[in-house]
Amino acid sequence: MPGSLLQLNSPSRYTGLHGLVAALDDACDACSLPDGPDILHAVLSRHSLMASECLTPAQREGTPENYGRHILHADSQGRYTVVALVWRAGQYTPVHGHLTWCGYVVLEGHLVEQRFHENPKGSKNWQNDTVALPLGHIATTASGRADPHRLAHGGGPPAISLHVYGVPGDGICSSVNDVIALESLSATSL
Repeated sequence: MPGSLLQLNSPSRYTGLHGLVAALDDACDACSLPDGPDILHAVLSRHSLMASECLTPAQREGTPENYGRHILHADSQGRYTVVALVWRAGQYTPVHGHLTWCGYVVLEGHLVEQRFHENPKGSKNWQNDTVALPLGHIATTASGRADPHRLAHGGGPPAISLHVYGVPGDGICSSVNDVIALESLSATSL
């Protein structure tokens, strides 16, 4: 499975993570984040500038095989988990929808997103477009397969993105991505 689980940390002296976790807790207490991608977007917008402070040097390291995942915080009530993904050039996710609500912000470097859409003519071919995701880009989504996509790091120095998923920490490897096998999907370069 792409992405290796590297480390579990609880909030410590890294204030950026404390601020993000406090804001996520407040949002979860006030409403249901799965019903409010805009609320998650606002939380990430307010706390993304300090979020890179929450990473230790070890959590900035990737793996040569595939993108690396570092659990930064798992909510004690199982409502969400905060994860840093470290991307080396050429690493990418499978094409997927989501089994849960989620959001992310590009903390360092840049990524690209390949978005897939069914061909409007009704064939089994899929169309796609590729969008650049610069430093600071934020995206949120509800669960579902409506808009399958793939994230990738096309080249250059390593990139880091911070993700918030609506799953307990032990669900990161099994309850986030809904991998989609697109019959006519070729190895389109990113």
